[in-house]
Amino acid sequence: MRKIYYLFLLLILIFSCGLVKKNKPKTGKCVCVLFDLSYSTHRKNVRRSYAADMRKIMKKMRPGDVLVAGLITQKSISELSFCVQYEFEKFKATTDNPLYKKAEKRKYSKSIQAIKDSLLAVIDSTLYDTHRKILKTEIMGALQVADRIYKVYHLQNNILVIMSDMIEDSQFYRFQNENLSDRRIQAIINNERKNERLPSLTDVKVYITGATAKNRKKYVRMQKFWQEYFSVCGANLAPGNYGRVMIQFD
Repeated sequence: MRKIYYLFLLLILIFSCGLVKKNKPKTGKCVCVLFDLSYSTHRKNVRRSYAADMRKIMKKMRPGDVLVAGLITQKSISELSFCVQYEFEKFKATTDNPLYKKAEKRKYSKSIQAIKDSLLAVIDSTLYDTHRKILKTEIMGALQVADRIYKVYHLQNNILVIMSDMIEDSQFYRFQNENLSDRRIQAIINNERKNERLPSLTDVKVYITGATAKNRKKYVRMQKFWQEYFSVCGANLAPGNYGRVMIQFD
């Protein structure tokens, strides 16, 4: 009887270990980039800044990483479309011969660079598309889509990059006309929580580039809103990662 009991415990231990291994995130990072291409960001210098920041991001993409880029629209949660969705494959040698392996690695590096160049060309085409008409900016809705993306790829590190003026303009809020006082900030966050619209972004590192406002006071209040919003969602938005331009991407 005791042997059966110990065998039963052993089976539970093996099964439990299997579940832990299965649910463990894969190595690599998932970078989700959200572009605000609404009328307020239509100036050429803004789009050039977006393109320059994308090149900083692309340089940091490594084998095993995933890059997903999509557009923030007036109905982001139901309409968000991806212009890029790509998983960078890891290098796999087909030989143990050092010389052949080195040649394969060199060929692999060239192919990865060619892929990066192609992805950047697609993104540039999207950024400079003058025929695209996006009138409103549902940033919060797009963040719910980002939440789903991280759950699908299930990687160790998740990074969110938002290229936008960060002026939410949706059916729920119009930040251009809002007085984002401390009380109003809490009211908006509580309303999002009550209506179950807050995304789960635990441990996600956030970068915001392109942020602007009518004046310094509005800029500071919007920055405070987004820092508190992302904090409630479990994400990490460092003060140095919120601004007009991306200082660095790491």
